[in-house]
Amino acid sequence: MAEIIKERDEKNSSLVFKTVQRKIVNQESNFKTNINCVILFLVLMLGKVYYFQLDQLLFITAVLLIFSLFYRSAYEKDYLKDYEIYTTVQNGSLNIRGDRGEDEFRDKLVEILSDDQFKVLNNIYIPSTNEKYLGQIDSLLIGKRNIYVIEIKKWKGKIEGDLSDSEWIVENNKEPKRKSPYYQNKYHVKEVRKLVSDLLPKESQIMNVIINMERDAVFNITNSDGEWIFDDVEQLLELIKEVENKEASIITPEISDKIINEILQSHFELLEEIEFKINKRLLAKYNLEYISGN
Repeated sequence: MAEIIKERDEKNSSLVFKTVQRKIVNQESNFKTNINCVILFLVLMLGKVYYFQLDQLLFITAVLLIFSLFYRSAYEKDYLKDYEIYTTVQNGSLNIRGDRGEDEFRDKLVEILSDDQFKVLNNIYIPSTNEKYLGQIDSLLIGKRNIYVIEIKKWKGKIEGDLSDSEWIVENNKEPKRKSPYYQNKYHVKEVRKLVSDLLPKESQIMNVIINMERDAVFNITNSDGEWIFDDVEQLLELIKEVENKEASIITPEISDKIINEILQSHFELLEEIEFKINKRLLAKYNLEYISGN
């Protein structure tokens, strides 16, 4: 069956994310521990002079040390959580969004595309026209002959528009005007082409694919003849299987591996860069230089 190289909900922090987290947590927790030790020392000295016998002091010392260790452990967990939330929430595209049909699409893809030469990368980040955010590819399928850049929607109602429109009209929606997924995905295709065009055979194409996973929706998109716009996931995947099996494979396993490496390298580099931008002040506060994962 098709091999899922990257799942939707994994590898969405950079390779150095945990390292930076740990360095900040260590600085914070060491500072807190040092303060606690100073306070503990002063308390013990005062206690020795005025109030307690030796056995009482030993008991109090043990209790305070245990409390200090527990406090440090709890603090580290809370701070790690806070830092992670701070990093991801600052950039909406870094958040793992709720399922909009991606999981259902993944399951159908694995079921219908049974050849393990198909490789799938989900939730891949690419440069955006807005420097504050990252672009996101819902699913990227590397076949035997072509690459499919797939934008997944789960829109209800009647969907109207033209391929040249930047917005489509979606009836029965609180926001009837929605960004055209075809228009949006054209940019995704362009970015993928920049990354892998030198690796692909000349005959290979990079396809702009739109799938709406809501079965009760109706597409009414003009000038869409020949374009890969579907509201039936089985029909889409069966067509991909037919196209990819019609002629001999030209994307060899070696080429496929190089494409995957190129895409994932770009994915992680972008994450590192955006994390650095988001946390620039925070890193400066702790005198940490940007750490590259390469």
